[in-house]
Amino acid sequence: MARGGYSSSNYFTTNTGSNAFPISISLWFRTTSVSAIQMPFHWGIGGSGSFANSFGIFIRGDLSGDLIQAFTYDSGAGSFATTSTGYTSGQWHHALAVFAAVNDRRIYIDGGGKGTEGTSRTPAGHNLIILGIDLTGTYPVVGDIAEVSLWGSALTDADAVTLAAGAPALSVSPSTILANRPMPERESGGLRSSLSAIAWTETGACTQIVHPDKVLMPEGIVVPQARNPINPMHYERLMAGAEL
Repeated sequence: MARGGYSSSNYFTTNTGSNAFPISISLWFRTTSVSAIQMPFHWGIGGSGSFANSFGIFIRGDLSGDLIQAFTYDSGAGSFATTSTGYTSGQWHHALAVFAAVNDRRIYIDGGGKGTEGTSRTPAGHNLIILGIDLTGTYPVVGDIAEVSLWGSALTDADAVTLAAGAPALSVSPSTILANRPMPERESGGLRSSLSAIAWTETGACTQIVHPDKVLMPEGIVVPQARNPINPMHYERLMAGAEL
């Protein structure tokens, strides 16, 4: 199941260390707004109520073409990598943000539309990830999020294509993955993690949504109501541990 219904009262968080770059962030999103600024993922300083020393993903319905961005703020200003192609209202899309270095940020939508930006920005002290809205409580996602994953490496153009095709995050650069939150089911105290003991804490009550049909699910994860959770063309390779 994916999750929706985000607001300043409904979101997920987890406490983290202040990880240095490279960091890559992958997620699926579906929004019904082509005018709002939205933030599905924000990694910053808990309790700051600020964008200072943070990074993440913007959905920019306010921009012509309805684009998405990877952004980094240091203690001063922010810098943004922006896709060359945009999203469609009401459809699931894949986003991959790659923070390869303090002066190298990249963003992809559906495996393409790559945007890059190279201003040097070094966030410090970031210790909290929030899903569904930003740390200022200003930009909730008007829609749904699924399959949030983090890597301690700079994923490649080929990885962006693989993930957008629906491959499980656990099959891509598995030696560098930090966390994978498939969001298939609700558990007491937070969302189940398929990789880490750290749970996402749910504030409020986010809506349960049918998982994106395109996403292949690893063995042992059941997605109720999904019409096509496993692509039979890839099933045998996936079960054998192959990287798709």
